[in-house]
Amino acid sequence: MISVDYHLAPEAPYPEGLEDSYAALKWGVEHAEELNIDKENVIVSGDSAGGNYSAVLSIMARDRGDFRISKQILLYPATDLSEMESGGKNKTERAFAETLIEMYLKETEGTVRTPHVSPIFCENHANLPDALIVVGDLDFLKESSLSYAKKLEESGNNVHFSLYKNTRHAFIDNTGNCKQAEDFIDEVKEFIHTNR
Repeated sequence: MISVDYHLAPEAPYPEGLEDSYAALKWGVEHAEELNIDKENVIVSGDSAGGNYSAVLSIMARDRGDFRISKQILLYPATDLSEMESGGKNKTERAFAETLIEMYLKETEGTVRTPHVSPIFCENHANLPDALIVVGDLDFLKESSLSYAKKLEESGNNVHFSLYKNTRHAFIDNTGNCKQAEDFIDEVKEFIHTNR
């Protein structure tokens, strides 16, 4: 497993952290033999903003052709920042959107709808890695997560979508104290080992 210590906003706004992540992933694949990595089973995973990066990295890898990602695990991913930018449904969504735009995007006009910021706006979602998308039913990213799962499925990708009851954003942080978090870990294990 490789965990990337990428540059963070606001000191390093988009796209620095994303490109760091891509470079680290490419380096890992290029050094697969010495790192004991199976290049045919590269999996990206992340939650929230990390889910955004994992979804975008899957698109970048397909389009750039440097390496192949076989699966993506997206836990309550931020796939449509424009939805929150437009006002959101509550104070939490609006505050989240304001923070993202100010710190991550530096209020770059029009950037929020580009596919490397909001992957739901990618013009072509075909030939992307198999996806496991998980979100809580009380999460403010529930609708956009479901929309992204549908977009991937309609484009011919293998998608497994799970909605966890009575969970909010970042429920994985309660692993050890939350049954849903434990169930998610089991689901990830099954997804990783299916069709290998």
